[in-house]
Amino acid sequence: MFFKSLKVLLYIVIGLLALIGLMTVLIIAGVVLSGYADTGHDCADRSDAQVKRDLEAYASRHPESFSMEGYRMLGERRYTESKRGDILAIPFETTSGRFTGLLTCQGHVELSG
Repeated sequence: MFFKSLKVLLYIVIGLLALIGLMTVLIIAGVVLSGYADTGHDCADRSDAQVKRDLEAYASRHPESFSMEGYRMLGERRYTESKRGDILAIPFETTSGRFTGLLTCQGHVELSG
C-alpha cells in the first residue's frame, strides 16, 4: 500500500513539473514574441488616397504640426519591414514645408521634416 501511494505521488509530482515546464516555455515565447508587431498583412500597396487620409487625420489632431493646404507627394515612397512593425515613408510637401510621413500598417503616423 505504501509503494502504491508513493507511485501515485510520484506521478502527481512529474505531472506538476511537466506543467511548470510547459508554462515556462509559453511565458518565454510570449516575451520573445511580444516585440513583434506584424498585423498579418503589409501596407506597401496603400493607395495615395489612403495615405492622404491618414496624413489629413494626423493634421487635424495636430494642427500646429502642418497644414494640408497645397499637399502633394514628392519622390518615391519607401517601405521597410521590421520586427517592430512595417513602416511606409512618404515624402510630401504642403504650404507648411517639406516632410516625410512615417506611417505604420496599424495606422500610426509620425512626421519628420
